[in-house]
Amino acid sequence: MKIIKRGLIYCPENLSGWRDNTFMTPTPFLKNDDEIRIYGGFRDKSGVSRIGYIDVASDNPKEIIRVSEKPVLDIGEDGTFDDNGVILGTVISHKGQLRMYYVGFQLVAKAKFLAYSGLAISDGHENIFKRVQKTPILDRYKEENFIRAIHCVIYDEDKFKIWYSTGNRW
Repeated sequence: MKIIKRGLIYCPENLSGWRDNTFMTPTPFLKNDDEIRIYGGFRDKSGVSRIGYIDVASDNPKEIIRVSEKPVLDIGEDGTFDDNGVILGTVISHKGQLRMYYVGFQLVAKAKFLAYSGLAISDGHENIFKRVQKTPILDRYKEENFIRAIHCVIYDEDKFKIWYSTGNRW
């Protein structure tokens, strides 16, 4: 596949609410031959991100077909690892489901933030993802005290293979 640089495709402007500004960590998913769904994190005025999408024409990605009206994955419950925002890692299709691997942010008193990975699965309509659990699927481990954030997942040779970043200090 040849990559063609397209420049800026989308920037939320004057949308307010949960998608006030920014569309970060864009992650494309081919819906069909005509459309690409690009999942990403929209930020509100406080900088808290929720995951939504834009649909673009596959033959001309600068042609925006639709923008999600509601988040497909909202922030987690108060006190959970993703209560201060979620951004996308990756979306893959596996056994008839869409699996969204995401990074959740939590503010704490003595660190900038904590960032751990979660998993949400689609309801089959690609509009809503439900968390598999309220706790991270990749939590703290040895030298990964502050960050353990999934960036990419593939299913290969009957295994999920994950690329993720870690952080142990600021």
